[in-house]
Amino acid sequence: MRELTSEQVEQVSGGAMPESAAAFGLALVIGNASFGSGFGLVSAGLAFASAPLAVSAMLGLAFYSGYRLFKY
Repeated sequence: MRELTSEQVEQVSGGAMPESAAAFGLALVIGNASFGSGFGLVSAGLAFASAPLAVSAMLGLAFYSGYRLFKY
């Protein structure tokens, strides 16, 4: 068994780091907007109503980010 060069490792891993980082950054922005200090200005009802949507969006972006990072 021989060692792979760095170019061969990049071909095998196939991670799309910039696209993965963009999706992860968007998830952070959604989390900060939904659960940050800005909700002090919004009614509690709106905060409870939008929380499941924000969490779903963040989970979706996290899975997409991981998929793009580890895609062949």
